[in-house]
Amino acid sequence: MQRLFAKANAHDLKDLKAFGKKLVAGAARGDLPSIVAADWLERLVFDFFIEKKLNMSSACRKLRTQHALEPVDGLMMKGIKSFKNKNFSDVDFEQDYLYVPDWRTLESDDAFFLHDGILYALQVTFAEEHKIKNAGVDRLLKAASKALSKDLKYYFIFVVPKATRNGRDIIRGYKAQAYVTSKGGELKTYPKAEIAQLLFPFPIQM
Repeated sequence: MQRLFAKANAHDLKDLKAFGKKLVAGAARGDLPSIVAADWLERLVFDFFIEKKLNMSSACRKLRTQHALEPVDGLMMKGIKSFKNKNFSDVDFEQDYLYVPDWRTLESDDAFFLHDGILYALQVTFAEEHKIKNAGVDRLLKAASKALSKDLKYYFIFVVPKATRNGRDIIRGYKAQAYVTSKGGELKTYPKAEIAQLLFPFPIQM
């Protein structure tokens, strides 16, 4: 996907994005298998996050809250940075950059960024239920804490296409997700560092 976009000229890029939007819209409605459009959804979301002004507080719906903090509004990303190492050793954790792995996806999220010393982890998904792998979040948090602060806190954000699927408003019905172990067992408590779980309704028509 990245190579395809890198080789495209401006005209082809516009056509590629239009094609991707159609696939994502179809998958969001349930007309297509989500696996067909998963990579396209991620690409469109990443472009959106680095091109648009982000109003995380006003745009997101809180699924659960653990700390009395509010996510940022009016944020403009400086750009996007990719990394190769799964232990985050090549990540500099610079604020207001979107960090995306070179491989398919991280263990627990798809991308992340930092602002005002707070970590924002993004899970891009079509799924109405998407449990969170605690080990992956813990690994990311430990790496970021070494570079920034031992008391680092984070938001876990589900980025879900805004659509009606089989007559159901999937955004309205979305609920907080459980954390699970590597063996699939649900944790009884939430990580203390989690400020809140948020839902970002992604506009398919942009």
